[in-house]
Amino acid sequence: MEVLYWSSLGAAIGGFIGVILFFIIKLIIEKRRAQPELIKEYLCGNDLNQGQSTESEGEIMHHHGRRVSNQVELKKLDVEHPVWEWTKVSVGRGQGASTIYGPYSTDFYKPGTYIAPFRIKATGISHPDDITKDLILLLLDVNKSTPEYVPTSQGITMFSKQYRVGIRYVRASELAKRDWINFEIRFFSDAEGIWEYRVISNDGLDNKPDNIGAFGENVRIFFDTIKIQRVPEMVMPDV
Repeated sequence: MEVLYWSSLGAAIGGFIGVILFFIIKLIIEKRRAQPELIKEYLCGNDLNQGQSTESEGEIMHHHGRRVSNQVELKKLDVEHPVWEWTKVSVGRGQGASTIYGPYSTDFYKPGTYIAPFRIKATGISHPDDITKDLILLLLDVNKSTPEYVPTSQGITMFSKQYRVGIRYVRASELAKRDWINFEIRFFSDAEGIWEYRVISNDGLDNKPDNIGAFGENVRIFFDTIKIQRVPEMVMPDV
């Protein structure tokens, strides 16, 4: 009788451990499946739009700054392709308050949660421990526009309605680390409309505060890539 008891207890414990291990394995598989999936990667210093007056939609565009393509500079920045640098110089087509904007694309094939990492690096900012005023230097956002139709006395007028669906503020202490950093914006896309990803610099232009100028004339800010990643919904496995 005692042997039967211990045999049954051992079988029960073994079964319980087996169920737990099976659950853990399924959970690991689900976590891997739910990793962000790269949908699109945009180069901020792309070949198509280099700051000329004929910049076109489909790639990242620019209102201020310059394209860095010199191999010596790129090696110092630890990148292999051209990047975009913030300056106060107006470039591109038309005028605007942003440093980077566009590409006015339709990147989303299904509604869901997405992440947009902006890869940015800065030099010339004080060490984080020496910063007394941790000012906001950059505003990053994800913006959607959809056509709206309004009846008027002359017929139907169409205009573009703007929706800011995600925003991220970047402070001086974050950029003071002097390394490439991915600043992520998590947002929901309904897979409708035209989308753009913008960088707005607090540099004193267009009635913005000159927070960048507060750190001196040696500040340089570089923009490498903007990625669009889909975040699959994670489903807890059954035991």
